[in-house]
Amino acid sequence: MEQRLHEAILSLSRDNRLPEDSHQTMAAVLIPIENRRVGTEQVPTVSAQSLYAWLECRQDFAAWIDERIARFGFVRDVDFVPHEANETRSEGFGVPPRRADYDLTLDMAKELALVECSERGRQARQYLIASERRLKATDPGAAVQQALSDPQQLRTLLLGFTERLIALEARAAEDAQKLAFQEAITQADDTQSIQSVAKVLGVGAIKFFEWLRRAGLLMHNNLPYQCHIDAGYFKVVQRSFVAKDGQKHLYARTLVTGKGLAYLQRRYRVDERTPAHA
Repeated sequence: MEQRLHEAILSLSRDNRLPEDSHQTMAAVLIPIENRRVGTEQVPTVSAQSLYAWLECRQDFAAWIDERIARFGFVRDVDFVPHEANETRSEGFGVPPRRADYDLTLDMAKELALVECSERGRQARQYLIASERRLKATDPGAAVQQALSDPQQLRTLLLGFTERLIALEARAAEDAQKLAFQEAITQADDTQSIQSVAKVLGVGAIKFFEWLRRAGLLMHNNLPYQCHIDAGYFKVVQRSFVAKDGQKHLYARTLVTGKGLAYLQRRYRVDERTPAHA
């Protein structure tokens, strides 16, 4: 029997699962794992008596468990819960008649196995680690249930959800602004006035004209430099108006092309983020 248990533990530690033909042997005979209430939660636990029997400790059980609780600072209702004397539980292989017992969390049981510094302790720890992974893999709702029962963890999850929601809303607003801008470019009939471009960019016309001159895009008379016309950003057209005296007058007007709209939007945003232009 002992050789079979040892082989099952080694197989479990290698591939992180219980061999089908040894599952019942490991779970029911070696160190049974049962869900028990520790503090306010239902968690997987093992019997201290079962673990003690497998480890083949030479100390009396009561002295062994008391010494380790005190030495390693285990906390009642966090790491373990005393087992009521009149409560009936399944017995592990080789467990003596019960005088007292404790429900141990898997973390506490793994640490007790580790500090034994023995082959039995190493085997028990491997078994507990692999069993814990298997339980988590087969019970995806356990993490959710634990979060719901832990106010601090629940607050952390809600805070993270709120932060992600705010980030998504900000991104949606930014995407909406980009979409509106792209639609303005698409719907533009080749050219539009500088006043219209200022409106698309969300800036006043006077301020935008000042920026265009300061950026070296327009001259003092609000006409573009030839290099920017050649680049396809602007067009200059002749317009006319009739004065009160009936005389017809011509004037030059600067228009922005679709290509120029994209260029001005990109450059204006960059300049506005630069401290020198703040």
